[in-house]
Amino acid sequence: INYRSFETIGCGTALLTNYNSQYDDLGFKDSINCFMYKDEQDLVNKIQFINLDEYMLEKIKVENVQHLRQIWVQVDTMFPLYLMIKVFVN
Repeated sequence: INYRSFETIGCGTALLTNYNSQYDDLGFKDSINCFMYKDEQDLVNKIQFINLDEYMLEKIKVENVQHLRQIWVQVDTMFPLYLMIKVFVN
């Protein structure tokens, strides 16, 4: 997963990226808070869909910002715990 994925949704734009199962683990959902394609034809289909459905595009933009906030809360909550564990393990 590239950091630009988080930067993209953090800017309030829709993320269009290749499918990677790691996105599933992070709560990214195709056509819910981002657009993911599996092959070249799927990419073309997604682009055509995005161009035809402006309402869906705006909905995705709102959802992905909310998703980023959820991820940030998880990271913000877990990072101090990570630091404490790291001190005790080392």
